[in-house]
Amino acid sequence: MCVLVAREISLPGGKAEEGDEDDRDTTTREAKEEIGLDPLLVEVVTVLEPFLSKNMYGSSEDHNYLAKQLASMGFSTDDELMALNLMVEKPSNIRAFKALQNDRDHKLTYVRMLLREHEMRGGGG
Repeated sequence: MCVLVAREISLPGGKAEEGDEDDRDTTTREAKEEIGLDPLLVEVVTVLEPFLSKNMYGSSEDHNYLAKQLASMGFSTDDELMALNLMVEKPSNIRAFKALQNDRDHKLTYVRMLLREHEMRGGGG
């Protein structure tokens, strides 16, 4: 389910939950919750790859900065993406990371802390 809004794709809010078997299951459940769409009436035609919209959180300048910094830190791709997501979903994380300026060791420690806290909350990763 997607809608074109001001030249951008718009998706219903939400995320995968325990019990969702796959992206299609998540999508139909979310559509039911968000707009009351009966899952039996849904025909899924494709599944999009994960992405961040430039207007989703913060600025695209922040996203570019964070992505470049994380790419240089030697994390796995999954950890890079998770760290980026954890930072952009909470602007105070972006500010804290940027406040470390050019201190690579402290930035690395900060990102490891975010990932560890996420894992401890049951986020996996």
